[in-house]
Parts: sequence; C-alpha cells; structure tokens
Amino acid sequence: MGIILIKGYSKFYLQKVESLNKQGLVYSINSDGKTIGELQESQNSSKKAGNRMIKLASLILLAIPDRIIVESLEIDLLDEEGKIVGSIKKEIGFYKDFILYTKNGEHIATVKSISKAKSPSIKVIDANGNELLTGIGSYDALDFTVRDSSTNELVTSIKKRSLFYETIKENLFNNDVYHIENSKHKDNIIFALIGIVVAIDIHFGMG
Repeated sequence: MGIILIKGYSKFYLQKVESLNKQGLVYSINSDGKTIGELQESQNSSKKAGNRMIKLASLILLAIPDRIIVESLEIDLLDEEGKIVGSIKKEIGFYKDFILYTKNGEHIATVKSISKAKSPSIKVIDANGNELLTGIGSYDALDFTVRDSSTNELVTSIKKRSLFYETIKENLFNNDVYHIENSKHKDNIIFALIGIVVAIDIHFGMG
C-alpha cells in the first residue's frame, strides 16, 4: 500500500500545532512524548486564492475558534523523517468527505461525517465501496468509539483530552490532543483512524 507510519506503538495521539513558521493546518503525531509523524496542509491548499477568500469570510461571519471550515483542504501525511507517505483531501463545503490517498495517488478510503443532534458519527468506506469502520461519538464529540463495520468488534477509542505541561503558558495555549488508544492494526486502518481524527477535529472539534 505504501503507507508505513505507526509501527511498534501501542497508542499515539494527534495534536493541532500553532506555528508562525508553517502555513495552514498542522498536526503532530506523537507517542510517549516523541513525534513520530505529521499532517501538514500542502502549499497548493493553503495558497489557493479561492480558499483564502472563503477562509476570510468564515472568520468574519463566525466567531473564532468556533468557525466552520468550509474551504477545500489538501493535507500531506508525513512519516518520522518528514517524507510524504499519503495525503488527505476535502472539497469545498460543509461536512464534506475526506478522501485518503497513498503518496502515489491511489485511493485508499473515504471518511464520511454525519452530524446528529444527540451523537455525531463517522463512517469509513474503502476503495471498493465497502463500509470499513464506524465511529460513534458522544454528544460533545470528545469521545468516539470506533468499531469494525462488518463484525461490530471494537477497533479503538478516540478521546480528546488536555495534556499537562510544566509551564502555565503551555497549559494555556497548547491545543488538546486526540488519543488513539489502540494502534496495533494494519496500515490502512491506521491511516483511516488518522483520517477520522482530522474529520472529528474539523467537523466537530474546532468547527
């Protein structure tokens, strides 16, 4: 498949990174205090004129940080050495699907988000159109349970939590993290779980 990222880690977490040195969305992928990968919005995505106009309009119309991200997105998945191993793409619009690709452009899966009053849900459809994973979230979208769509067996839990830091500044300004409790799965499932976290954060977490 060409996606080799999380190996030998029983669990990991994703954290949105605020950086003046990088344009667009950035998420670090960490385990045991070590960065093992990254999601970085591609230059094509962050520099699109249409995207900049849509982003500006959404910032004006909706309160930060609760704005809805409606612009299109292209996010590169990087391994521990900073090499691109895959990508995640979203079209312009509300609650649009996230499409997962290998670095060679092979379609791996589609992440579909469903907004519900009582509990948000997410489904992952593989490249052949088969339902692969189902994620059901709590009312506040802080906790998701992800199950195998065929067997209903538990795959993992995803929990949004705060980390505790040594300084007050870090505790005030660092973003919460999304913990993936069980990462001992095949590469395509790991990539799908990363895609689920991005969908949760953009559609339900920060807007």
